[in-house]
This record gives sequence, C-alpha cells and structure tokens, in this order.
Amino acid sequence: MPFMVSEGFFEDMQSTVFSRLATDFDQAGKSIRRTLITKLMYAAACAVLCVVMLGQSAGDMGSRTFLTVDEAYSQLSETDQEIVLESYEQDILFNL
Repeated sequence: MPFMVSEGFFEDMQSTVFSRLATDFDQAGKSIRRTLITKLMYAAACAVLCVVMLGQSAGDMGSRTFLTVDEAYSQLSETDQEIVLESYEQDILFNL
C-alpha cells in the first residue's frame, strides 16, 4: 500500500520531535519542582510542630519538682509503694 507524506516531512521530523520533548521536559520539571516545594513545606511544618511539642513537654518537665513526686508517692497504697521501691532497687540503670 503506497502512501504519501507532505514535502519536507522527514526533514522537519527531528525538530518537531525535539520541540515536543522540550515542552514535555519543561512541564515535567515544573511538576517536579511543585512537588518538591510542597514536600519541603510539609517537612518544615512538621519540624516546627516537633519543636513546639518538645518545647512544651520540656517546660512541663521543668515545673515538676521532687515535692510533687513525693506527694504522688505518698498517695499510693503501701503495697504500691513497696512495688515501686522494689522496681527501683532492681533497675540496672538506676543503680549505676
């Protein structure tokens, strides 16, 4: 089956293919940049949230004193107090 193409079709084919590829790569590059920027924004938001949460928990720990621990311990029953003492006596890291 014979077919015909317009004049200069094969000569212009290379430039046509390269121009379409360039357009596709530009669009793909924009998509990749947009995705990267979005992910970086999410990562920054997570980092800020972690800093805020750690800052709050560090502030809560700083407000606790031995007095509040003693008060909590004194509110335990005698059996629970003995269990807590035994667990501290057997704790490897506590006895270093």
